[in-house]
Amino acid sequence: MTKAFFALCAAVVEFAGFWTEPNTQYCRSEWVTAADGKYHVGRILQANPAGPHRAYPTFQPWKTVGSYGPCMLSLDFKYATPQRTPAQWFSVLTLARDTGDGNWDPVTVNIDEKGNLALMHVPVHGQEVYSTLAPAVVSADIWHHLDVIIGVGSVTVLLNGRAVLFALTKGLDGLPQAHAGLYAEGTLPDGYMANSNLRVAELAPVRKVN
Repeated sequence: MTKAFFALCAAVVEFAGFWTEPNTQYCRSEWVTAADGKYHVGRILQANPAGPHRAYPTFQPWKTVGSYGPCMLSLDFKYATPQRTPAQWFSVLTLARDTGDGNWDPVTVNIDEKGNLALMHVPVHGQEVYSTLAPAVVSADIWHHLDVIIGVGSVTVLLNGRAVLFALTKGLDGLPQAHAGLYAEGTLPDGYMANSNLRVAELAPVRKVN
């Protein structure tokens, strides 16, 4: 039987049993009910001289049902940042190769300083080798839909229903843990990332036909 997870992202209780980043003087999590729905917002309050901004709950199936095999992760998000330099990275989604609260060896889906989606740490940590399949400009302050297909040794990213990015990966053949939410370079003085409707569904294995 394949595994599945859904969170509206309306309350921290939806992520019970998983790690949630604590609020700090630099950034915080908010669980919002607004005209456009219920959702989580990670908000930057001021620049953090000690390191990256982190305001998010995590999804850690390795702690509960076991790591997922090949799967698709979907979510809705909107964001805003001040004008950024190339060094001021801003992430939409982090996928882990490893288990453990502090052991991630991540692949990240980022928004660059021009508003384009980009893949980081592919095929291995520290590299950026991927194919751009279609324009992937992400406008600020409006909701977008993201689908990420995690295969055996590859990842495909769809933005609002269009395939936009593809990369080969090493060590990412499923999903032990992930997080969507505010994860950004610490020198940013303000900005936010909002998330709702987080879905993760393990893909059924392909059956061979004799």
